[in-house]
Amino acid sequence: MSRTKLATACVAAMAIAGAATGCSSDEPTPAPTSKTPGPIAVQVPSLVTRVNPGREPVTFDACTSFDDDAVVRAGFNPRTRERADFIADTYSVFGCKFKDVQNGRPARILTIDMSNVPLHEQPYFESAVDRFTIDGREAISMSCPVP
Repeated sequence: MSRTKLATACVAAMAIAGAATGCSSDEPTPAPTSKTPGPIAVQVPSLVTRVNPGREPVTFDACTSFDDDAVVRAGFNPRTRERADFIADTYSVFGCKFKDVQNGRPARILTIDMSNVPLHEQPYFESAVDRFTIDGREAISMSCPVP
């Protein structure tokens, strides 16, 4: 795998799961607090809601919910904002990707994803570095070194 592909796949990722439903109960998870983000320099296409059988739709848009200041505080260039969605028949992942480019190549990539699949259904996230909660939703942080 090339260095760029590995960086894209693995360097820095944050996954947020549980869209509108709780992960271990029938109680709905509260919607994110309504905070208006600050300015966003790079506009991306709007979130397209997809209905997956047996799952709640993803309604939180990671690409418009984090303003440029938050991205800069995380150490990334907000002008590299890109939509990074994956929509399948049985689940959806809506995300946003930011790059830290050094010497013309991505050195690190931050991906913020929102999915309608709870983390406990995603065993590949068991090696997460950090687990926490954001607005009542499970979240993880992972990183992989670039070879």
